[in-house]
Amino acid sequence: MPAHNKKVKIVAIAKDEARYIVEWIYHHVYFGFDAFDIYVNNTSDGTVAILTRLAEKFDINIIMADDLYRSAPANFQTNAYNQSLQQADSDEFSHLAFLDIDEFWTPKDFSTGIHELLAEADNYDVLLFNWAIHRSETEFSRCFSQVNALITDHHVKSIAKVGCQARAGIHNAYGANLAYANSDLEPAVFADDVKAKIKAEHHLAPNVFVVHRLYRSQIEYVSMLGRGRPRGDRFKSNRTGYYLNNDHGYQFTVSPDKLETYYIGYEALIEECALEAMLADAQQFVMQRYHNLVKSIQHGVTYTEAKVLLRALKNISLPEISGMITLLNEKVNQMKIFQIGFNKAATASIYHYFKNDGFKALHWEGGNLSKTIKSNFEKGLPLLTGYEDFQVFTDMEHREEDQTAFYSAEQYFKELDQQYPDSIFILNYRDVDKWVQSRQNHPGYLQKTVNSTGMTPAEVVEEWKRNYSRHIEAVKQYFKDKSNLIVIDLDQDDSQKLYRELTERGIELSQKELPHTHKTKPAVSEQNKHIDAVRDAALFFAQDNIEVAYMLMKVAHELRPQGAVIAQKLNEFEAKLAADD
Repeated sequence: MPAHNKKVKIVAIAKDEARYIVEWIYHHVYFGFDAFDIYVNNTSDGTVAILTRLAEKFDINIIMADDLYRSAPANFQTNAYNQSLQQADSDEFSHLAFLDIDEFWTPKDFSTGIHELLAEADNYDVLLFNWAIHRSETEFSRCFSQVNALITDHHVKSIAKVGCQARAGIHNAYGANLAYANSDLEPAVFADDVKAKIKAEHHLAPNVFVVHRLYRSQIEYVSMLGRGRPRGDRFKSNRTGYYLNNDHGYQFTVSPDKLETYYIGYEALIEECALEAMLADAQQFVMQRYHNLVKSIQHGVTYTEAKVLLRALKNISLPEISGMITLLNEKVNQMKIFQIGFNKAATASIYHYFKNDGFKALHWEGGNLSKTIKSNFEKGLPLLTGYEDFQVFTDMEHREEDQTAFYSAEQYFKELDQQYPDSIFILNYRDVDKWVQSRQNHPGYLQKTVNSTGMTPAEVVEEWKRNYSRHIEAVKQYFKDKSNLIVIDLDQDDSQKLYRELTERGIELSQKELPHTHKTKPAVSEQNKHIDAVRDAALFFAQDNIEVAYMLMKVAHELRPQGAVIAQKLNEFEAKLAADD
């Protein structure tokens, strides 16, 4: 059969689309599409009943796809597309289009049909059509009016030739040596490496485009967030806020006579198939889903869900949602995360892990973080007074005036848990000998403790080890019947344990691996260079000014107490000064 006599099929997935699918089917039949494969999944509204009625009039293959969905939720959409592509009979179908129910293939002249376009496109395997984002939506409005505010997006949807050895993706079809065309039937110029976007001007309408009803009205948009995601999320996590009207984009106009003809046919279809009552029920379903989402927020959401919803609800002006945004912000701000292991045990890595994901995080702050917590405790104030807006706190230790080390994380972890009951605590530790060595490598750390305690270096090390073990056991004992402690053994646990433990507690970060932030090693290398310079300066001045030489060597010794050469020279200079006296 010649290609121009063959059919063109649309493949789509549908989940709770009863309110919208009639208009979508009608629209594409109007522009010449011949058949539909509709993969219905996880649906509780009247989608199947409506499709069944429409199938009496149109070529609609209703595929109950829950099993296909459960087999691989994250890949469900592309698996459905490719199942239809593989099963398509090349003797019956020339092309398959891959669209969502909120996507409307639309010619700029509102007249050209799909077969007319394909008749001129025989040299191409895949045709690509830019999204045109709909930005003039009202509550449960039809897709088209005489004047429509649109903005062209680089993302595309595709129509692939049957038999071209392509594999369908969400936006495009892929394969070796495929010829791609844009809607002007010119070779497509891709705007990204994965070929999901082609270049286009935002303010100009292409020859043919896919009107994407990404938003609909505000109340429908909020309701849609309650549909969740294939991976199991309760709320849609791929929305970044409602659109704002601005001067970008363009006005797509449809002549009154064309629009009247179009909608006369649509209304006739509703009447012929007796769909009016079913559409009313479907609209009520959308409204109930909106109310259910509001109730879910009121009853409590996880931290990650709160972040997802705050992002998705940006620019929503519905009064009821404004109140929900206040609740969500409270949820986000209440969440505190405390790293309560000792320093030199990946504290910087933990800090950067959260900070890189957008958390308001504090790390050490030159000791001021710990000093402030201690001061607040002594004044009877909440421990985080002054830090209310921050979420993550790491390396909470400082030196007192006498250089004694004070560890607020060790001293106040119980009080932090009691004052901030929804918080998460991270007990991070490593092999004690490795930890001690890391502390000793930190310039001046051991010597300051020796000076402030009067202990010998060996005694300080032993005391460090005792405190280390005592603290780990004390934390584990306190949290033994609680669920808000995460224990990270840096030597034994894999680098994704923190990610998994946080996810179980409703905090899902974008990075699974705990980064390796080695602050000490570069610092040691840099500081050693300067210590060497101080030592060399002392040796230089030793010939002419022993007092300056002694002071410089004393500084070098304080910074590097384990340095044998420095200690030897310091003793020599001290003996020379004593002899001169």
